[in-house]
Amino acid sequence: MKLLESFRIRARSALRARLPSLAGIVPRPPRVDLRLDDFDGPGEVPTAKLDIDGWQEQVVAFVQWAGPMPARIVARADHRDLADLVRFCHRLEMATTVRTGPAGLSQARAEELLDRGMATCELVVEALDAEAEEAARALVHARHSRAGQLSVHLHVRGHAAPGDDLRARARSLGIDRVVASAPWVGPDGLPGERRTGGHCPVASRRVLLLPDGSVVACSFKGGGASSFPPDLADHRAAIHNCDRACTHPETA
Repeated sequence: MKLLESFRIRARSALRARLPSLAGIVPRPPRVDLRLDDFDGPGEVPTAKLDIDGWQEQVVAFVQWAGPMPARIVARADHRDLADLVRFCHRLEMATTVRTGPAGLSQARAEELLDRGMATCELVVEALDAEAEEAARALVHARHSRAGQLSVHLHVRGHAAPGDDLRARARSLGIDRVVASAPWVGPDGLPGERRTGGHCPVASRRVLLLPDGSVVACSFKGGGASSFPPDLADHRAAIHNCDRACTHPETA
């Protein structure tokens, strides 16, 4: 507890001291994503180098740079560091979303994540099958048994928008929101779909921390950073000029 409180004090102090120098120079993202493994992530996953201590150090470095803000942790439900990172982010006053799949999301696991501070769960599925329904029930039961403020979102991977029948089934399970997400890779083997206009906004909407300690906004593009404050100028330019349109959770 003393170490965590020290982290929080240092982060706030560092942010206050650096705000004048950061203003107008380094874009401050509205959220941070932590991708622990290869679950529902675009691009190749770098070899994991961070243990729980390494992940916590990355989060602290981010907060020292940008301040506490919403965090999304992307991982399989049974990842060994997931619950501890949820707790760590929650204690740093970062509203914490867990983006995961139904495999391994038992009632006990759902209750553990809620107890640790999970505020939202994005349940990513290919279809609302028996496994997905069981995971959704586990989340809703955890919400009731703990009298917690948990929002449950169902993200369905596929091109078609969820129909009325699927939305009705989701509501009957206690799911709060249903979102359609296109596949990360299109039929041509390239990311998303060909862009017909505009620019990808993901670089201005998040910073993504990867399991090798690197810092990016999009896993498909190079030019990432390895420290804070991150120099992502080339990376952001590559995203801005990308001719593909991907359905990131931030743009869904």
